[in-house]
Amino acid sequence: MALYLLAMALTLTWGWDGKAVDGGDLLAAAQTLGIPHPPGYPTYMLALKGFITAVPVGDIAYRGNLFSALCAALAVVLVYASALRLCRYALPKSPVSLAVVSAALGASMLAAAPLFWSQAVVTEVYTLNALFAAALLFIALHVTLPAHSFSQPHPGEPARADVVPNERLLLAAFWLLFGLGLGNHLTLLAVGAPLAVLLLRTRGIRAILSPRTVAPFVAGLSVYAYLPIRAAADPPVNWGDADSPAGFLWLVTARAYGNYAFGVPASQVGSRVLETIELIFVQLNPLGLFFAIVGGRLAIGMLPRVFWAMIFTIIAVTVYSIGYRSVDPEVLMVPAIMAGAVLGGVGFAWLVGTLVLGESGDAMKANGAHAVLPGPAGAVATGWRIAILGGLAFLFLPAVSIGLNYTDQDLSDDRSARERATEIMAALPPDAIVFSRTEKDFFSLWYVQHAEGGRPDVAVVAPLLLPFDWYRGQLERRYPDRVPSLPNSESQFPSMDAIVEHNRGNGTVYFTFGDANVADRYGLERSGSVYVATGR
Repeated sequence: MALYLLAMALTLTWGWDGKAVDGGDLLAAAQTLGIPHPPGYPTYMLALKGFITAVPVGDIAYRGNLFSALCAALAVVLVYASALRLCRYALPKSPVSLAVVSAALGASMLAAAPLFWSQAVVTEVYTLNALFAAALLFIALHVTLPAHSFSQPHPGEPARADVVPNERLLLAAFWLLFGLGLGNHLTLLAVGAPLAVLLLRTRGIRAILSPRTVAPFVAGLSVYAYLPIRAAADPPVNWGDADSPAGFLWLVTARAYGNYAFGVPASQVGSRVLETIELIFVQLNPLGLFFAIVGGRLAIGMLPRVFWAMIFTIIAVTVYSIGYRSVDPEVLMVPAIMAGAVLGGVGFAWLVGTLVLGESGDAMKANGAHAVLPGPAGAVATGWRIAILGGLAFLFLPAVSIGLNYTDQDLSDDRSARERATEIMAALPPDAIVFSRTEKDFFSLWYVQHAEGGRPDVAVVAPLLLPFDWYRGQLERRYPDRVPSLPNSESQFPSMDAIVEHNRGNGTVYFTFGDANVADRYGLERSGSVYVATGR
């Protein structure tokens, strides 16, 4: 948390390399209890609104960034707990200190991974998604790997007869969080589905199909009722008219981005695969990846069902990320990095157990590790060896990652997004209309206007959204004096032409962009940080 607070943006930001532009949209929608871009993120909206209301520190964007940092830190804690449980179960006779150090190493690998870190310092949905994923993994392991088994050698996984305290409550929590998490990001399916299969195979059909599991899952999914309820109230940010059945389906299925999923041309798949491999190396570094492979080798022998659940998650999100055609597909890889970090902790425990405790790999897999040095002196020596090797691992993994990536991840002085939006608003006269083409600009303007309440007189028009009938209808309702009836067209220009013509001569039509085509079409002239349409 300290690392994230040091590097966190203090106000609205576009993130590293301009890959967190959605923050303005999400914050404006949350503050007004509106509906952001598809699929609407109802769980995130309610959680973010609650947080920015309950924590009156800094501006609205600062609170949104702080919420991401808190979710990321809590996810790291749960990853530690999951890795600790796996280490204790797989190596039940090894010292507890080895499991603690190994789990902390795996969790720290995730915490310092630049991809995960980059999402912890901006307003985005991915750290809350990671928190849900980590919670599901922790609960599933808690149920399938009973604590009493840590003191017993286990050649395989627990039988159905194992007793888990509060099992019904834990299963209800799993399904409630699964449903709520799907209201934040649908890629949680890649985590929750294989864990549900794990529960089915170890705890029986009632673990997934009973009133005690179905009811919490449905209750969690009911968060989607937020979308039509709030859409009917017509908040300032209201994508898709979700109060109608067609609009609701358009929103939750993200039909506007339908060509993004598996939209990468076949000719580019090879390069995307290489980029993904490079990404994984950067996140875990070669040593961490080696630990993860070793952990996977141990897990497939002792915990095959857990192993295959995690491998399914890794494969599913990796394939989806490779085929997703957007500017930031790598953020979809966060659950895979999380799984790799957990396995990395287990792999470190196995390797150190072999080196420090003198057991061969086969003996540890069959019998668990145990200290071969007798008496208190042997325990002290073992403890020192674990401490030294653990310290070296922390030095070469999370510490190196922090040192190499801190400059890129540090957004504490980044105010460019907030300043850009403020400059644009300051350059506009009263009751102006401003066309803003990029998501960077119009999301930032929405933030200033709807989250902070600045310049409510300005009509911000996003040309990218003009082909959608729901957006044209909203403009006509909200600005009846400035926006005429707009034509139905797949092109943005007929609607832009109609608005400019309707306001010709009054000097209130502005653009945040001024390329040659638009400049010639509307007679643009530079006016400070914007362009005014002269109509010539």
